[in-house]
Amino acid sequence: MAGTLTPKYIYQHPRNYKRRGIFSIDEPCSTIRSVNQPVPSNYSIHPADKTSDLSKVRPLTTKERSYMQTFPESF
Repeated sequence: MAGTLTPKYIYQHPRNYKRRGIFSIDEPCSTIRSVNQPVPSNYSIHPADKTSDLSKVRPLTTKERSYMQTFPESF
């Protein structure tokens, strides 16, 4: 059985700064990349970001990314 995801908002480092980087855990997501970059201190809120409160945002951990991809708990 897969684990649970606790964050409500996640940060995925955009490929360029014209794109948003903050997503809701409840929306369809782009490709899950293998990076754990924190929100940069100079990140500018994008109009399409799901929240502007950066204290509620963090990157997914490696284990959480495995849950999203339905890997077994023991993987």
